Amino acid sequence: MLRNIRINTLITIILAMLSLVPTTGSSATLTGKDIIIKAMNVYGGDDSVAHVEYQTTHPNSSAVDKMSLIRVWKPFRKDGIYSKVMSFSTYPPSSVGVATLVVAYDFSEKKRPDTWVYIPVLRKVKYLPPPKDESINPGEDDPNYAPSVMKIRELAPRDPNLDNHKLLGQKTKNGVTYYVVESTPKNTRFEKYSKTRSWIRKDNFLRTKVEYYIAGKKSLIQHFQWKKIGNAWTWQKVIGKRRDGTTTTITVSDVKINTGLKDSIFDQRTLKRGWK
Repeated sequence: MLRNIRINTLITIILAMLSLVPTTGSSATLTGKDIIIKAMNVYGGDDSVAHVEYQTTHPNSSAVDKMSLIRVWKPFRKDGIYSKVMSFSTYPPSSVGVATLVVAYDFSEKKRPDTWVYIPVLRKVKYLPPPKDESINPGEDDPNYAPSVMKIRELAPRDPNLDNHKLLGQKTKNGVTYYVVESTPKNTRFEKYSKTRSWIRKDNFLRTKVEYYIAGKKSLIQHFQWKKIGNAWTWQKVIGKRRDGTTTTITVSDVKINTGLKDSIFDQRTLKRGWK
């Protein structure tokens, strides 16, 4: 049960941070940083409810690691809080009933997310404080989350001020033009990747591919598939493939956008009650 709680908590932190984006103005001549920020600013709705499933396959093995949850998200944009997200585990059976609430803060606050988790066997909600050690990237080396090739570092928005961004140029494929932006960390301490390269559509700033490099060698490739609902964009599928062939697929389905969620539902009572 504790293993499943830790896994579910990591997933929720990731989902909370997916909408943590700053604002930016437009410019006639875009720099690499401008493009990265615009990609982070793609409108994802004023709230959303969705089913999220993770599946990880391994080379030379028929085993498939699976987990799924219901994600409930809303931006707050006040008091330094950017968004709140709840997740309710639906698979595996041993984790059903586990629920988490994560409060994500604006980049300017320089604060890690606050997390609460409902533990069914105890019938209690517990607060999980952020790690004090700034070198710890939640989920990065956690053996309980080993199956997935994509963790917080690969999925959550990253403060664009942490990197130097260089526009390498534009490439056109199948009639679509992409900006190619290379990002390198300003401070390499505690950084896993030496650089990333992002393919971002020129027409709508959707990020469609990211390559991750370690010591100059390509370590991981991510591909993003998007779906438009009204005027909002949401992930439909994210596929991450590591150099050794291990592949994680995240599928987002049953998405409902702008449902009018009230701020008050993001509390401990909802965690205990579950999402209906």
